[in-house]
Amino acid sequence: MPLFCKQCKSRRLPKSVIPENKTLWLCEKCRNFVNSEDFIVREAKANECENSQEDYKKWVKSIPPTDGTKDSFRY
Repeated sequence: MPLFCKQCKSRRLPKSVIPENKTLWLCEKCRNFVNSEDFIVREAKANECENSQEDYKKWVKSIPPTDGTKDSFRY
């Protein structure tokens, strides 16, 4: 699974492409998309990277706050 970019070693984000109904992985540093076999499919457009950041910010805001004691492990 292409979680990390081979060129810059940064994290890739999964993005679904609606017409083809596929998931492509976007590296925002290198600005390219790869498929699940880790082959570069195409370069990302400027608006795709901006939309990716907006989607990420919306996702972070949607996470409900949790109390640290409920989710912590007990050893």
